[in-house]
Amino acid sequence: MGLQFNQTVYGYNCDQVIQEYPELLNTTFYHFKIYNRSQFNYYSSYISFWVDGDIGTRTDDYVGSNPKKSYGFVYNGYNVDAVYGNKAPALGVLLLKAPKAQSFDGIDNDNDSIMDEPGEELLTPRVFYYNHAIPTTTNNLVMTDPNNAAQFYQYMSGYWRDGSPFTCGGRAYGGSTSVHSVFTGSNSVTNDCSVSWTEKSSVNPVGNRCLLICTGPIGIAAYDSLEIEYAMVSSIDTSISNSSFASTLQLQKDVDKIREFYYNINKSDCFLDVGVKEINLENEIMLFPNPFEFNINIKSESLKNSKSIVSVKDVLGRELYFNETNHLAQSVDLSFLTKGVYIFTINVEGQLFVKKVIKN
Repeated sequence: MGLQFNQTVYGYNCDQVIQEYPELLNTTFYHFKIYNRSQFNYYSSYISFWVDGDIGTRTDDYVGSNPKKSYGFVYNGYNVDAVYGNKAPALGVLLLKAPKAQSFDGIDNDNDSIMDEPGEELLTPRVFYYNHAIPTTTNNLVMTDPNNAAQFYQYMSGYWRDGSPFTCGGRAYGGSTSVHSVFTGSNSVTNDCSVSWTEKSSVNPVGNRCLLICTGPIGIAAYDSLEIEYAMVSSIDTSISNSSFASTLQLQKDVDKIREFYYNINKSDCFLDVGVKEINLENEIMLFPNPFEFNINIKSESLKNSKSIVSVKDVLGRELYFNETNHLAQSVDLSFLTKGVYIFTINVEGQLFVKKVIKN
């Protein structure tokens, strides 16, 4: 497909921030930047954050969602868990940053009671699930793991494996009313399910639930990029025993605090990076001249002695030049190319620099 996914995982662990927002001690942030390195425009696409919560014993979970506040969650289905006892936590995934919504679509995509404002993001995710288990009499085949690309797409866009929609009531299967998200309680954004619908109130069989926080449909144009960011929040209410739902109420309070912190423009930047640091190659590498006639020069003071892979492809993706080098600073002879547009790529230890160049 020609898509590149860059992920940064980080958290906060500094006293001046934790004192005001102790919820950060149990929160991890996941930032993704997606580059379309291909010549193709992609439409009707979905991005989903997948979670297999496994709260204590992995086979006794429930899921729920609060699309009004942009999150979904996993919690223990029984009041007493074999691992956590009678005080089990809940795990939530909160959507914090999303691609821009389509202009003038007539939808309040960020749930702020304003439609079609400039820069509106798709911050009201759809939340679905499936059972990560072998089919049984209580675990229908169509409600289990996807097996191919079509089934993955169906789950992300609101359909079960057999193509039927997620519906209001029970286990969200086989009903007559399609839903925006599952098990929303009283937090439905579309009022598609009139009851206060949860797994617990439906007395559903517990199981090994996989949660999907879905954003879309979206488009990404050729050579364009988009960003999306989530927070994973773990919460527990230790004041109440024998109530598996109590921690979900604490989770809602913690999510509100994390949202407040994230959108505070004066928040501290003393974060702890728990992922792989990304080198911004755009600031480290220079290509010239562009357009060119015979040679392209690569200049980089900080990376000039780095082991690199240099390649050039045409707009159809055919590789026309390839070279592995220990000396990035060099002149590349491309005189053999015909006039046209090419994609110049430099791979420095897994980090990519991609530039469109023109041969005159």
